[in-house]
Amino acid sequence: IYVYHPQVAGLHLRGGPAARGGIRWSDRLLDFRTEVLGLAATQNLKNVLIVPRGAKGAFVLRNPPSDMTQRRAHADEMYKEFISGLLDVTDNLLAGEPVTPANVLCYDGPDHYLVVAADKGTAHLSDTANRLAIERGFWLGDAFASGGSQGYDHKKEAITSRGAWACVVRHFKEFDKHPETDPIRVIGIGDMSGDVFGNGMLRSKSMQLIGAFDHRNIFLDPTPDPQASYQERSRLFVTPRTSWEDYNKDIISQGGGVYPRSAKRIQLTPEVQQALGCSATELSGPELVQAMLRSPADLLWNGGIGTYIKAVDETHLDVGDPANDGVRVDAPEV
Repeated sequence: IYVYHPQVAGLHLRGGPAARGGIRWSDRLLDFRTEVLGLAATQNLKNVLIVPRGAKGAFVLRNPPSDMTQRRAHADEMYKEFISGLLDVTDNLLAGEPVTPANVLCYDGPDHYLVVAADKGTAHLSDTANRLAIERGFWLGDAFASGGSQGYDHKKEAITSRGAWACVVRHFKEFDKHPETDPIRVIGIGDMSGDVFGNGMLRSKSMQLIGAFDHRNIFLDPTPDPQASYQERSRLFVTPRTSWEDYNKDIISQGGGVYPRSAKRIQLTPEVQQALGCSATELSGPELVQAMLRSPADLLWNGGIGTYIKAVDETHLDVGDPANDGVRVDAPEV
């Protein structure tokens, strides 16, 4: 379902008639559709062991206020518009029979299963969505949106990252290491405001996050202080809508920094060259991302969006993630 409004645009994709997944507040005005497509594909993989297929949605502000407090309030209002738009064209279920909304011409069969779980930027809005569903007489009522005052906070409980981190601990046992007590060098995909990435990067106080990137920035900290960097990651995690640009530059080790992923030229300091195992003195943003993916780190933590590694016999077209074609590497290089 695509929703358009003078102040907001949004998209919701489902993998089947019964599908579950979150709605997020996106800041990717130009390619939020690509973002939703990637998230939906990932959610479909996550849901293979349960009955519902995967779903994902996102809305983006078309004219966001510059003030962060005003932007947050505006986003909350536009969330209501987006959810209302979804309900406008979704069948209802009354007395066990599907009912099509007025003035809607359907080309498919009955389609009344729509749920909107919380996601990035919407964790506090589940009660809002449920109130809208109740006011409009939608058949799911307060089961329309999971979480809220009657549920759990997905990010607070770190539900997804706990499972992924258990796998990390299991893998490191094969090397007689424990990632929560031994120093491990990490490359990350994502930023600290995210659920999976942020919670994962707080599972260990001994890890050394030497670099990370998302769709906006590249963060490099070639010889980090584990304690100081952990405290800074914790600060970013609890601060709303942060990016790597908000990282305290005074904490970054010598030779490191934060750069735009779109940069044409980034000078690589000797410290960064050593940390990444790279001899180049200058790289573009996309080339630097590739160097990070190929670096000899102990752990690659992918808590972001996109497919950055492919099989040798795959083409970029096969992968289906054109936004990251310029940075993707082959698996044997990692």
